[in-house]
Amino acid sequence: MLVALYMCSDFAIADDERAENALIASDLSRNPSSVDRQWRNIKDYLNRIEGKNISNTLKHFCDAAVEDVESVTGLALYFCGLSGWEHIGKILDERTEQET
Repeated sequence: MLVALYMCSDFAIADDERAENALIASDLSRNPSSVDRQWRNIKDYLNRIEGKNISNTLKHFCDAAVEDVESVTGLALYFCGLSGWEHIGKILDERTEQET
């Protein structure tokens, strides 16, 4: 889910000081710094930064997301609706509309 959200949102959403991060962290039973760290791992892997300890599972989902960004965007919006994250869903909707 974090990869889907990452692929179609502003990187700053996961900053551990943001309300969006707190909401995601709470729903995933994690702390905000864990979400922020995972978000940074996603960014580092997608930018092919060497020397990072990133799980093969995360790499797999990142690679799949790059191959089909349109489906990932739909998945991210689905997760937002399912989780009641209207604010985050609105941000994603606005960003998607700007790109089309």
